[in-house]
Amino acid sequence: IDKIEEDNIVFLVTELYDNNLKTFVDKSKDGFKPGEIKIVMNQLSSVLKEIVNQNIIHHDIRLENILVKFNNESKFDVKLSEYGKAENLTNQKNLTDNETKELCLSDLFSLGELMYEMSFKKRENSTEEMIENINKISDLDLVDLLNKTLVDDVEQRIDWEDFFNHNFIDTTDLDWSQVENIKK
Repeated sequence: IDKIEEDNIVFLVTELYDNNLKTFVDKSKDGFKPGEIKIVMNQLSSVLKEIVNQNIIHHDIRLENILVKFNNESKFDVKLSEYGKAENLTNQKNLTDNETKELCLSDLFSLGELMYEMSFKKRENSTEEMIENINKISDLDLVDLLNKTLVDDVEQRIDWEDFFNHNFIDTTDLDWSQVENIKK
């Protein structure tokens, strides 16, 4: 454990990770392949299950907050960082059921944006722009998951249980040989 103090802010470093995911997306030629996104999302889902089970909303899921650490030349681990905006819904007393549902599912929309940005190396200004492009992706499970997460209407958006059980997320079919863009 290391402690860094900067501008009256204390940072605790408990584990050193090599980079964040944005670094690798920016370096990629045409964005990540679906197999690479599947590996990242499969690893992220384990931490997401834990925070969802604890009624925590992260509020800041983005490429910069996904850390990458290499185990060897071709395999890596990812971790979700930056919990400064996180919120525990257990302590929220004055929310309506609809507000609670909106908050609970807001991180799912962010995950859709994350997968989109990994695919296309860019962020879009609107959901409509993203929806227009996702059919260019060859992996039908990824297209389906993006169509279910990138939904503005929370009533129509996929829920956490269905997300974790989705074919793109709940898989042991991880082909590490497809990894080209996330290398030491």
